[in-house]
Amino acid sequence: MSTPVWDPPSSLLLIKSPFLLSRFVVFSLQIYLNLNALVFAIWNVGASMAAGAHVGGAPAFVIFNSIATTLCVASALMDMRISFISTSMIGFECIWTSIFMALQIAASIFVTLSGPPEFCETKAPISVCASTTILVPISWLAATLLLGYFVAISTLCITHLRLYPAIWYTSVYTIVWFVDDGAADKRSAAPQIPPLDTSGPTRLSVFSRRHSTSSIPRDVENQLPGNPNLDKPLPSPTPSNVWWGRLLPGQPGRDHPFSFRRARGPEFRWWTNRDNNEEEADDNDPPKYPGSQPQTPGESRFLPYPPASLNENEPIPVDNRSEWVRAEQALRV
Repeated sequence: MSTPVWDPPSSLLLIKSPFLLSRFVVFSLQIYLNLNALVFAIWNVGASMAAGAHVGGAPAFVIFNSIATTLCVASALMDMRISFISTSMIGFECIWTSIFMALQIAASIFVTLSGPPEFCETKAPISVCASTTILVPISWLAATLLLGYFVAISTLCITHLRLYPAIWYTSVYTIVWFVDDGAADKRSAAPQIPPLDTSGPTRLSVFSRRHSTSSIPRDVENQLPGNPNLDKPLPSPTPSNVWWGRLLPGQPGRDHPFSFRRARGPEFRWWTNRDNNEEEADDNDPPKYPGSQPQTPGESRFLPYPPASLNENEPIPVDNRSEWVRAEQALRV
């Protein structure tokens, strides 16, 4: 499996990687602290020589350590812009950071033990005491910062050693930090879109063929492939198994719901006898009584008497529609 790498160093690397951005900040602070330590160490040496006091070895050690650390850190930062300087190799960077980290810790301890206790308790000038007092915290800050960077880069190299076997001989700007195997496999297995072919006889120039339409196809619809979803016939509807689906004719969901009439049940005719339905099947009109006919515009509101009067001695012929059985009939049975 090929390991993911970056392009040659550029100014955009600090934005792409949080580790490189943190490295740039740490090295910038390291240059700033070492320059301050160099200034206060020179001030301490000059104040001691002016006072005629003995110049200790701690300020001289800090001066040498500050100059060497500043040069190494500056060369490591210049590798981001100048490609022929190979000071950003991970193995080389781990070596020089470990060496100067140990030297700065030793210089900080030396200044702490021989600085303020020796010059501030005796009758030394105030400049000697002030310079050595300020030099102690600055040297400790630079040593602690370089120690933290050495621990961080060593831990990262050990964790990325399985993904990059030759990590000790690789530049810091070449490795893609904080990338696991799953992300690398997904990146390599991602489908690649082929480039768009813009050269060919089908390319149409609007400037050279502005008034020519010979290259445009005449019948575009015949050249388009048919839609398989439109050519495919619709599936036949399944028979309805519910009771309300069997009451109405037609196909639910496809036929118009109001294009047919509901099936009407048998109509009850009160003017026919139940026993003579078969004989009087053709007689569907109810008997005409006075007032049952609709009025015409010329007629009066009050209808005249019927021409044929009913027999008053006979009851009105009404069919017995009751299902009740009289008591005397039940006793006869």
